[in-house]
Amino acid sequence: MIRFISRFMFIFRFSKIFAFSFGLLLINGPVASQQLIEVCASCQYRTLKSAIAAATAGATIKVKEGVYKENRIQIDKKLSLVAEGKVIVDANGEGHGFILYKTQNVSITGFTIQNTGMSYTEEFSGVRAIESKDCTIASNTFLDTTYAVYLENSEACLVADN
Repeated sequence: MIRFISRFMFIFRFSKIFAFSFGLLLINGPVASQQLIEVCASCQYRTLKSAIAAATAGATIKVKEGVYKENRIQIDKKLSLVAEGKVIVDANGEGHGFILYKTQNVSITGFTIQNTGMSYTEEFSGVRAIESKDCTIASNTFLDTTYAVYLENSEACLVADN
């Protein structure tokens, strides 16, 4: 009789744990893996623009050390861009470095953004956020830019340690 009760208690405890775990799965949904994209001279993606175009919302883009001669790099989905080592985005005097356009939860961290140039009709900047929310622009260096960060109709953006 004691064996029967101990087996019954084991099954009862196991079923409670299973039910709890299954309930969490139903509430939170399956755990999806986050997309990670790397950018470098020998990587599948050699430019920030191509990596951003290939990325799904919520992806992390790690940019390896080097000089990337790109400008007007538009971001219109939730992304985290992280510089690894000394990463320079050189706009070559032709406009903004990054443009966040009507997006939420974008993070740009650890870049040197330079040479945006100057214009009498547009406010060139290292990072320009237009109608964006909850963006983070942190630990970047801005060289030879008219404006480092320009927030236009944006809210709850953190600009820190630049």
